[in-house]
Amino acid sequence: MDNLTVSTTGPTNPPPPPYGSVDIGNLTVTNLGHLFGNRGGDSSWPVTVIDYLVAQSPYIGGGGGAMLPNVSADFDTNNQFALTISAPAGQKFLIQPPGGQPVNFSGSMDWTYFPGFANDTNQNVFGTVAVTFGGLQGTAPDFSASSSLLTYRHGLFGFNDVLSAPFTNALAFTSVTLTATVPASNSGSGTLGYTPDIDDSFAFVSSVNQTNDPGSFTGLVPLSYPLGQPVNGPKLSIQVGPNGDVVVTFSGGVLQCATQSNGPFTDMPGNPSGTYTIPKTNLTAAQHFRVRGQ
Repeated sequence: MDNLTVSTTGPTNPPPPPYGSVDIGNLTVTNLGHLFGNRGGDSSWPVTVIDYLVAQSPYIGGGGGAMLPNVSADFDTNNQFALTISAPAGQKFLIQPPGGQPVNFSGSMDWTYFPGFANDTNQNVFGTVAVTFGGLQGTAPDFSASSSLLTYRHGLFGFNDVLSAPFTNALAFTSVTLTATVPASNSGSGTLGYTPDIDDSFAFVSSVNQTNDPGSFTGLVPLSYPLGQPVNGPKLSIQVGPNGDVVVTFSGGVLQCATQSNGPFTDMPGNPSGTYTIPKTNLTAAQHFRVRGQ
């Protein structure tokens, strides 16, 4: 038998739908946060100086840094999400590693859906993070150690660990975009509303071998500001004198005080310059200080 043709008809499995990307938005940073001390809260951790681009909690960064938005997303149809962090128009971020010490990009930014998904957070599915810069000057570090996540029932997603290789070169850029790619999955959850975690942050971190705050090594500067020019950020140190008085030494801005670590902070009366002394007889209540950049 020659020229035999056999044809069949029947159901076929449709191809999976194309997956898209969730645009978290463009976050403009107008005020950097700053922290100096033992990051882990005890002497077993190294002394670090940290400049924050994002600080969701008011208890870190001296009230500086931008705050993340709420997000509405459908991860049944999307397996990417992206966030851009930008300097204000006409400015750029400038990082000058303190004393030549290595600096890392470091952060974790997660969003959670509540209620009903609390038990989902232990079922993490991890993905990758790509990092790109706008207006880059200098050599960007490697971010291959970073990771993203999306839980099994889509109750939590985020850039769970953004970590760069250490770098010692000066670096400037107008924006940085984080793009996460997670395994595609359809849990039937549909569109959910997510809230950023209170401990979310994204910062530059450097370990230092000194007892006084070296000040901010990251600044918002004009676009024309030279890459090799130092960052003259606010500095603050607090020491107890031999007679028990407390001496606050500061530069680069206006000294502010509050009765609680999360503020509200107000300018010190009389606008002291350089130093402010608290007699030991006045040390009857907690006082918190920071320097407001001018």
